[in-house]
Amino acid sequence: PKVGFQSMNYISYTATPYANVLNERPGQSLYPKDFICTLPESTEYFGTRVVFGNDEKDCPGLGIVRTIPTEDEKELKKVHKGVHYCLPETMKKSVAWFLCAAANMRLKPHGKKKSISMLVHTTAIQKDHFNMYSALKKWLGNMHEVMQYCEKIYGEERHKVTVDDLRKANPKYGFIEEVEENFYEFDFLKSEIKEMLTKVYNIMLGEDKATEYVDDGIHLCVDNCQANKEAEEGTTLRIVYPSEGQLQAMEKDPVFIVIGGNTLSRGLTIDGLVCTFFSRNSNQADTLMQMARWFGYRKGYELLQRIWMTSSVQRKFEALAKIDMDMKEEI
Repeated sequence: PKVGFQSMNYISYTATPYANVLNERPGQSLYPKDFICTLPESTEYFGTRVVFGNDEKDCPGLGIVRTIPTEDEKELKKVHKGVHYCLPETMKKSVAWFLCAAANMRLKPHGKKKSISMLVHTTAIQKDHFNMYSALKKWLGNMHEVMQYCEKIYGEERHKVTVDDLRKANPKYGFIEEVEENFYEFDFLKSEIKEMLTKVYNIMLGEDKATEYVDDGIHLCVDNCQANKEAEEGTTLRIVYPSEGQLQAMEKDPVFIVIGGNTLSRGLTIDGLVCTFFSRNSNQADTLMQMARWFGYRKGYELLQRIWMTSSVQRKFEALAKIDMDMKEEI
């Protein structure tokens, strides 16, 4: 005999619930009639509330966002189009800070090795990524200027974010007693930064096409669908992180700068993401949230995190932080 099902239950899990919850067209709402709940947020997680804060809820934010000014946005477009290969001032500062942060992390005694990354996400256009790659590689080759920027930005940023700031932004942070805010003096970092600047690599491929990594330089990657067609023979331009076995065989944490767009916008975790330079924009809240790769767990480098973004995008993320908190309260 045929067996007919009288009812069906549908359970949905989502990290960005805006479409399901905010779609309120008459007769077409996806808002659940029976139940909806929010999973508890881990106290170790750096999400919108911790990063961007909410003045209305007495959440000050961590204070790790820095502004890309309008003139630098214009210079970025020239780099994208190949008009010139001179990085704008704030991008130089962001890369210099990343090198200082990476040096601190590599020199700090710790157990398991981990990858250390910077994300450069400024455009969705693939050919523009390669122009950015060329400009960044050219600047990293100027060790004298890079070291000057490193010393300057380290002096400006070293004490900007404190344990007290973290305690205010996330009072329940589970590792607060382990957070280190006494970073090394710049003179102690110099040799480590110079070692990273000595060689700017693509990720190498062995005879069996297995990825090979170094710990005495920087892996400079472009992640888009055309990247490996443009890569030199015996290398990969796309980001492939070391396996656990490869990591533990290294003397130091490997360093990566990843340039990309849409392939980095959803689903891909940027391992050890310390610094982000972000100038993309979107009028879709869920799209913008998905592009925010800097949300996550940052144990061991909580105070070293920095994000450079345009003021217009920052305002949108601040608004999204309020929407997120309000929505969770309503639910």
